[in-house]
Amino acid sequence: MFWPRENALIIADVHLGKDDVFRARGVPVPQGAIDQTLARLDAALARAFSVTKIPSVQLIVLGDFLHARESVNPATLDAFLKWRQTHPSLAVIVVEGNHDRHAGTAKLADAWGIRIEREPFLMSAFALCHETLDPSAAPSNTYALSGHTHPCVVLRSKVDRLRVPCFVLGECAGVLPAFGAFTGGFNVSPGAGDAVYAIAGETVVKVPSAQI
Repeated sequence: MFWPRENALIIADVHLGKDDVFRARGVPVPQGAIDQTLARLDAALARAFSVTKIPSVQLIVLGDFLHARESVNPATLDAFLKWRQTHPSLAVIVVEGNHDRHAGTAKLADAWGIRIEREPFLMSAFALCHETLDPSAAPSNTYALSGHTHPCVVLRSKVDRLRVPCFVLGECAGVLPAFGAFTGGFNVSPGAGDAVYAIAGETVVKVPSAQI
């Protein structure tokens, strides 16, 4: 999600090093997820730069930047630091998520050039969170944005079906899809008044509620 006024690119649930965690725990999964995720992030930042025309966008991560303690390993560290060197002027803010607390993301903040904030992190009219904020706990006159649930939606035709990530935007709060290449997802059950926007490649399409 891009916020032009603040030159801010907002993403959620990156889960760097998740594949390393699976392998460390005896589950054989393919390598390369971090390279795919960082390449996806490069593409998103490039689109943001093309909109703003100035190299000063900030990246805001709505939690779960890292996946677990095993994510903090030489391969992940090396890959991220090399990527970070290609974006030296990029401000990176991580709203601490439950996986970040387990992984110890805050301990890497200085070395990685990132800033850790607790939820809700207030920025203009937005309350930026990792987990969905109870409306009664939200600061007045703010719209809460979160991640955590990795929302997906199933698109159906008469002969086929496709499960894709999605945004879920309600009257007072919205949930962003997981950004990482190896994250998984959960089918949404939108509430009354929620709008669901499916991501299919580079296309974002509103899904009629009757089709969910």
